[in-house]
Amino acid sequence: MSSTSSTIVYEARDQIAWIRLNRPEAMNAINPEMLDALNEAIDRYRDDRALKAAVISGEGTRAFSAGVDLKSYAARLAAGESSQQTMNIIRFAEPGYCPKPVIASVRGWCVGMGLHLALACDFRVCADDAKFFTPETAHGISLTRLSWQLVRTMGLPAALEFGLLAEKKDAQWALANRLVHRVAPAGEELAEAEKIARRLCEVNLPAVQATRTTMYKAFDLTYAENYEFSMALRNAVLDQGQDRVSAEAFAARVKPA
Repeated sequence: MSSTSSTIVYEARDQIAWIRLNRPEAMNAINPEMLDALNEAIDRYRDDRALKAAVISGEGTRAFSAGVDLKSYAARLAAGESSQQTMNIIRFAEPGYCPKPVIASVRGWCVGMGLHLALACDFRVCADDAKFFTPETAHGISLTRLSWQLVRTMGLPAALEFGLLAEKKDAQWALANRLVHRVAPAGEELAEAEKIARRLCEVNLPAVQATRTTMYKAFDLTYAENYEFSMALRNAVLDQGQDRVSAEAFAARVKPA
């Protein structure tokens, strides 16, 4: 099953949702139409019980996304909107919004809101020609949601370097500082992302969802609180009737039916 808007291409195939940013002429800069279509695509993936993983990529080789479409942003300000009104939201950047895993496949530039999108994903694979950039502070704009993402992804020291200095960073720096999980030769990054998606399709989805939820929740809870929270989720998964099957499979070191 597939569909195409002018800005987002969506295809569901082999338990995976393939979502592609489709404005290569604008380096996949995110305008309101693209953002609406992206949010709709994520909702579609989230609600389709046949799908276990999603991969987001950008059309073309120049950029995953160059960030906010500045022409559209300026036009909205000129039309009388406040800067707050022009702030668009990637809904699944909130970790609890979509319980199923999403993978970003990054080629070329990944800038500003494009990086916000990549960091909303659970996994990030990039090509060895990828470049990462947060130019906001150089232009008198402070980071907001991206600050939260960077600190939790990279840790405070690397997040401060990247977020405050507004310097361009390459793929190897991104890998060394945990901004991405894997680096692949240019042109092979989507195949590498697919490997992760295929593996996610092999493991147990309810267990993946519960573990993912527990890991994100760990930022907000003490050790004891997280244990109590995670055990409740584990029991909810096992109460689906799979407890005996899962226990026997675990003991026998085989995949449960």
